[in-house]
Amino acid sequence: MAEASAPPIAVSALRRELDFVKSLLKSGRSIEEMVAAANAAARVASRASFEAKTATQKGGTELTIRGLPTGPDWDWRGLKRWLQSRGLGQRAIKYSDKDPESSVAVVRFNTESECKAAADMLVTAEPPVRGSSITVESGIAAEYASKSKKRQRDDDEEGAGRGAKAARIPDVCEAVCPWHKVPYGQQLTDKHARIVLALAGVTDAVNHRTRPANRPEWLRAVLARGQTALSTLSGGDGGGRGGRGGRGGRGGRGGAGRHGGAGGRDGGRSDTPADTAAAAAAAAPAVCCPLLGILRSPLLERYRNKSEFTTGLDEHEKPMVGFLRGAFQDGITCVASPEPTRHTSLAAVTLAAAATTYIREQSAFAVYDKRNKEGYWRLLLVREGSRKTFLPVPLAASAAAAGAAPTSLDSPAFAALDPFTYLVTFDTPAAVPAPPAPAGAAAAPEYDEGDLKSDVDMKEAAGAAAAAASCGVEAGKGLPVVEVCEAELRQPAPDEVLVMVQVNPNYTHALADADAAARELRQLTAALRAAATAAGLPLTTVRVQLHTGVSNAAPFDAPLVEVPGEAAPGEAAGTAEAVAAAAGPGFIHDALCELKFRISPTAFFQVNSPATCVLYKLVGDWAAARPKTLLLDICCGTGTIGLMLASKVAKVVGVDNVESAVEDARVNAALNGIGNAEFVAGKAEDALQSILDLHAANDAYEDVVAVCDPPRAGLHKSVLRALLDCAKIRRLVFVSCNPDNLISNVALLCVPPQDVDGGRGRRGGDTAGSSGASYRSQYGAGGGGAKPDYFANGSWVPFRPVKATALDLFPHTAHVETVMLLER
Repeated sequence: MAEASAPPIAVSALRRELDFVKSLLKSGRSIEEMVAAANAAARVASRASFEAKTATQKGGTELTIRGLPTGPDWDWRGLKRWLQSRGLGQRAIKYSDKDPESSVAVVRFNTESECKAAADMLVTAEPPVRGSSITVESGIAAEYASKSKKRQRDDDEEGAGRGAKAARIPDVCEAVCPWHKVPYGQQLTDKHARIVLALAGVTDAVNHRTRPANRPEWLRAVLARGQTALSTLSGGDGGGRGGRGGRGGRGGRGGAGRHGGAGGRDGGRSDTPADTAAAAAAAAPAVCCPLLGILRSPLLERYRNKSEFTTGLDEHEKPMVGFLRGAFQDGITCVASPEPTRHTSLAAVTLAAAATTYIREQSAFAVYDKRNKEGYWRLLLVREGSRKTFLPVPLAASAAAAGAAPTSLDSPAFAALDPFTYLVTFDTPAAVPAPPAPAGAAAAPEYDEGDLKSDVDMKEAAGAAAAAASCGVEAGKGLPVVEVCEAELRQPAPDEVLVMVQVNPNYTHALADADAAARELRQLTAALRAAATAAGLPLTTVRVQLHTGVSNAAPFDAPLVEVPGEAAPGEAAGTAEAVAAAAGPGFIHDALCELKFRISPTAFFQVNSPATCVLYKLVGDWAAARPKTLLLDICCGTGTIGLMLASKVAKVVGVDNVESAVEDARVNAALNGIGNAEFVAGKAEDALQSILDLHAANDAYEDVVAVCDPPRAGLHKSVLRALLDCAKIRRLVFVSCNPDNLISNVALLCVPPQDVDGGRGRRGGDTAGSSGASYRSQYGAGGGGAKPDYFANGSWVPFRPVKATALDLFPHTAHVETVMLLER
């Protein structure tokens, strides 16, 4: 559908005019003549800019989409989420733009073939709002033609002829911890509201994908009270099927690894707290299960045990090791010191400053420039470990006002830890909704769960207190959000510190002189060691990562090497000793309650250790594992969840696709004397079925409990189908760091089997749901080269959502975790 590309701009005429202007500038004898020549040059530049935009508008890589929803969730971020939910890869989309108040959007693709494929796909795609329609046109709509490619959306901006207004480079705190000025109680309120919207989105997604006759009892009960509330979600792509992101944003370089950038670029606020609160209040009756509240982070200041710093140029064009002050895709390459940020540890700030000083004052090698792919120094990663967990106890605001001092738990024991010590509650009728079931509704199936605790039965609970009690939370427990206090003890210094320096081995001077590159690495190590010693920091390991890609996000198998240890003649005294002292074993250790974990430079490990203890204890309590339980730890990382629950179960089997993390998990098991844990390296979608075939059929296990803690992209559909097909899995604890993918993953786990060939709706007496053709379009039919359909046919019993809790692992950012219990 895309038109052919426009002919190239007629630059020859412009070049003749420009040559004439240059001659005027050379021959000008007075100020007036020089001013006239300058004005003529400006007119030529303005015309060239206009013709370039006209050519871009007529090109073959742009599409205009009309008929889209409006509202705060439908800016360019909402548009991009919807496009990706329809199968358009992020790499294919070069640029997208949409004003929240407009139903028109534009998208630019990298190639004409990608543009044409997208146009063909969008013409047949299901619109974001049921019953509506969209139109797709080639080229850029007129209202967007004059806008900057970098999303400078100020409508009052003056025209190009008078000079475009330069984009403001964000402050470093705005870029990496955008909620640093928001009171913590308000942060929790906003995050809680986003999870309310996500849980209502699960209801809507399951309802959308299920025939009325096949609706499970829990869904019927929710629809009986919340049918009207679901209609409020239509502006957000069916309550989140394309993602009601609230104020999420792009994950960043801060080192949250697979769970996004809580330490680098984090999502900002794309709508107001009142908007999100109002949307959540309207959607609350439609939540799929009780939401108990939000577990606050025990630590708010300097809480990160991992920080990734970009090496670049600051606003004065001087080398700086710190955080980018914005997105590279928005043209921002300026790097700022991490010192003002609230979440970066003092140890990481100290070492970043030492690296900055060395590169500025001593290094002969340049910092890496993504624009020309030249330069040597790329990234500095700092990881910290402690021998015991520092776990502050929350202090109520009224107690702080009365003079009470903050306290912490001394050597907390995992078994004795109560995660609901950190619960923050909200005085809203729908915080824990549990209305009675409609008259005549069929009883939920009863399962013989032995000594498992009774979970929420939404049809029997009456009121928020009863629902909280049935969820395992004592009535009246939790701190009201108005009592949230930010006073806390200062975190102790770490017991071990690891540094990884990422460099570009293809840097011209490094290739020409390998000895000079080795000398640079040794001298940087010596500078880091000296700074650490002066600050009382135990820097035990320094490693070098070699990476040649454009982005600093290196593949997990990028080479890691030791710092060259043999000092050359003329090097500063003590360099060789410093390098030897920092050679270390290549890893550090950190404690979560009484367990000890080995962490390699690139392995995933949660960046907020105190909050992680609370998270894993909640997961363990909800898993309710027994001595004859097989525990599946899916996306296990370094084995933290499985190892912390190993003493309660017969066997733990974990799977993760990062080999170094799996190796750490095996070492961690041995380190803690755990012999009933096994860890498999590989993608969960490839390994899970064989794991289930090998272990789940073993009669030695009475039941199978699964714990899923996937990265931000969520679980692959083949993993979801394998979980559904394993009838022994009666209980599943799902941990999500992305509300959008929580909706899509949990909804698929809760949808009954569907007859795709016959259609799932609009057939006979069905008046709701999607047709079989729509289902095949979205999930694939499995033949003719289409992507495989993992949910077309089957006889599984779907899970039902039982209860959920939000948890704040990343204070001062938009990110929020959700823990959800599913049963069947």
